[in-house]
Amino acid sequence: MKTLDDWWLTGHPNRGYTSVSFLIDKGGIVRRVHLGGLIDVNSAEFRSIDADVQRLLAERAPVGAPT
Repeated sequence: MKTLDDWWLTGHPNRGYTSVSFLIDKGGIVRRVHLGGLIDVNSAEFRSIDADVQRLLAERAPVGAPT
C-alpha cells in the first residue's frame, strides 16, 4: 500500500486522472507506472507497455520471491 500512497493517494504532482496502474515484476518491484487515462491499443505507449509485460512474463522469478 505504501507504493500506492507514495505515487497516488498523497497527490502526485502530475495527477490528472483518478486512476493509476502499476506493472510489478515477479520480485515485487514496480517496473512501470501509468498515471491514468485510456491507452489507445494502436499507440506506441500501448506497444511499449505490452513489450514490458511480455518481457517480465518471460523472466524467472528471483529466488525467495512469492509464488
